Amino acid sequence: MKLGLLLFPALRGSAQLARMAEGLGFDSLVFADTQNITPEVWGQLMLAARDTQRIELGTGVTNPGTRDAAVTASAALALQVESGGRAVCGIGRGDSSLGTIGFSGMKPEAMDPAVRQAALHLREHYDLRDHGRAETAHAQNLDDAFVDGFGIVGPVETALPRFERLKALGLDFCRVIPGSRDAAPDITGPSLLTLANVMRPAVA
Repeated sequence: MKLGLLLFPALRGSAQLARMAEGLGFDSLVFADTQNITPEVWGQLMLAARDTQRIELGTGVTNPGTRDAAVTASAALALQVESGGRAVCGIGRGDSSLGTIGFSGMKPEAMDPAVRQAALHLREHYDLRDHGRAETAHAQNLDDAFVDGFGIVGPVETALPRFERLKALGLDFCRVIPGSRDAAPDITGPSLLTLANVMRPAVA
């Protein structure tokens, strides 16, 4: 099973993030496209392409609500050419991008009842200025069971068996978010090293 990363682009830092991800052996890196919150994603991906040789690069995710499909296609094609064929284009609802300009995303009523309560809480209390940050009221009010149901979290002895179960199910690729936007480097650094040096070889 291959492992990729989802990170937030960083001004004067996106190329360095891409070099780091490639150097650690990850197969893919996508940047979140949350305009008005993080730097413009396609420009940051171009910088990443210039400074890497192997790793796939793309959006995780862009959305058709704030970006016209023709503009996205043009940007993705440019990245494909500049990267030598390493571009990927993830497309999704883009709630954060829509929210920053006053539009709402998916209706909670359309969700599974098990997650509707959490979705309603987030809709009422989510602060887009802190999108992707963990030390916020809207994130702190999500209980451990909710988080555990949507991701793999915890130490190696907890996380590795879950990765191995995914591989046994036939999953051949998994994208990892190694930390929130406000996670300290002394947390995300060791997390990335563990993912690269322990998890990746174990599920390869």
